[in-house]
Amino acid sequence: MTGELTCGLRYLYADVVVKGLWAMKGPVLAGVAAMATLPVAAAGTVVVALGGLATPAPSALAVADIPAPLLRAYAASAATCPGLSWEVLAAVAKVESDHGRAGGARMGVAGEVAPAILGPVLDGTGAAAAVADTDDGRLDGDATWDRAVGPLQFLPATWARFGRDANGDGVADPHNALDAIASAAGYLCGPTGRVADVAGALRSYNRSDAYVAEVLAVAAGYGAGTAGTSAAAVLANPAIALSGPARADVDSGLVDPRLVAVLAIAGRQYPLAVSVIRTGHSQCVGGGSRAERPTCAISNHWYGRGVDVAAVAGRPVSAANAGARTLVEALLRLPADLRPDELGVPWAALDPLPGVFTDAAHQDHLHLGWSAKAASSR
Repeated sequence: MTGELTCGLRYLYADVVVKGLWAMKGPVLAGVAAMATLPVAAAGTVVVALGGLATPAPSALAVADIPAPLLRAYAASAATCPGLSWEVLAAVAKVESDHGRAGGARMGVAGEVAPAILGPVLDGTGAAAAVADTDDGRLDGDATWDRAVGPLQFLPATWARFGRDANGDGVADPHNALDAIASAAGYLCGPTGRVADVAGALRSYNRSDAYVAEVLAVAAGYGAGTAGTSAAAVLANPAIALSGPARADVDSGLVDPRLVAVLAIAGRQYPLAVSVIRTGHSQCVGGGSRAERPTCAISNHWYGRGVDVAAVAGRPVSAANAGARTLVEALLRLPADLRPDELGVPWAALDPLPGVFTDAAHQDHLHLGWSAKAASSR
């Protein structure tokens, strides 16, 4: 079982989840792959009201995928916790139960979800953890073993501690989407009453790096191309440390908007150090210029479509930097309109994936590059 709070339908046990995206082909990625085909809103600085709350506008992907009442609920609940974005909260619900739609479930007018969404019986069989009954079967219908329940997949014992009544009916019900969303926000917010480390908060929900990567990628798609993804947002974000030349490149307005958007998205979740975008990078792939190497391939850096990230989460990029690898896995799950076409990384195990490469020159930084067509290619 992964974490105290949840036992999600797809990421049940940390000890049986093979680390990394390489092991996650097939059904685990099917939902995200389908989402990647949806349109993403164009970059901008629009702010809209969701249930009276001023919040960055959702992308077209979010509007298409999230029922309107839940979109308002995610915004309202996230607003109670500094550092928790509605996109991340919504992404948790997407990964856990497809916004309460798993197994054909539907939400009623008061937030009730039926039929009940139940995780596997936690009886110790196979990969399942053994979790003896804690609620006399009241929430999960099993008086012998526990099961995760509801659209946010709470364990009964955790619900007893963190469950909230959000719809005002006097009952805290994990099968009610509105109650579950507010309760998940409270749990993610933690004992300090704020989220300072988004990835860390998600790991408290489910101790799986693959889970964290998928949630962050879904969240990026929900907010991609909205307020906060502009060059100004990148320049103003203290978590994004830009070298002098890289800062000048972003400020020039000539950097590819996909690069700017991805830096803004990544910078919301991880402290980053950017070493070079265009200025200071060679014209040719592998070094030099066309004057010196007339037939060389032109680097995407030269066109403002490449960026090198030297540090992630306060540590230099290396094969041992788990935060950098989690970031790469999240980037690979971005919607197609944003996903880098080139990802130079220090992990040979990821090399077979589309767009990913590793070599001696990319052991100490991440390279993100976008082609003119914005289509993945090797």
